[in-house]
Amino acid sequence: MTNQRLYKALIFDMDGTLFDTENLCLHAWEEANREFLTNISREMQMSFIGHTREDIISQVGKYLSHPTKAKDIFNFHMSFQKKYIERNGLPQKGDLKKILSTLKDNGIKIALATSSTSKQAHENLEISKICEYFEVICCGDEVQFGKPHPEIYETAAKRLDLHPCDCLAIEDSIHGVKSAFLAGMSVAMVPDLILPANEDKEMTCVILDKLDDLLDYLDI
Repeated sequence: MTNQRLYKALIFDMDGTLFDTENLCLHAWEEANREFLTNISREMQMSFIGHTREDIISQVGKYLSHPTKAKDIFNFHMSFQKKYIERNGLPQKGDLKKILSTLKDNGIKIALATSSTSKQAHENLEISKICEYFEVICCGDEVQFGKPHPEIYETAAKRLDLHPCDCLAIEDSIHGVKSAFLAGMSVAMVPDLILPANEDKEMTCVILDKLDDLLDYLDI
């Protein structure tokens, strides 16, 4: 399937879309369970996907009835991921340099809209040597409301000086798809750990098997 519409910008999610970090994140939560003798279930861990740091800490704090411990657990799980990436590198979901350079060569603006913090986002882009491709980087700690609220995608479009309808969002999570859809964007979903339900599919213009299929879909 190819798309005949020419978008002025593509706005990418980060974790689970550009980088294969969702499985690493789940592993980090299990390590945190062992370290803190907690029982944060896999179902609850999966529900964190696409949410901001503050949202996750709040959810864990309510579950444990211990907000301070929740912050310690979250920080431990983030530290575990960072150490893993330092040792093993950051796994990518596709040939990112090829995808991003092709978009740039075709005059398409590139932005990032991630629930991760600004510090984490910039570190990941710099480690992967792709920071230069992004004209706009919009992060979870720069907006008041996290995904699935549309604010982060609305903010990214505003910083690009574009109307949301001129942008295509690339997402892996249901929360992210809904966020971009509510912002008025077309959405291409590349599912990672969670497959979309029928009602979620209705918010997308295409569901791709893998990120490397994106250029074929755009016909560039």
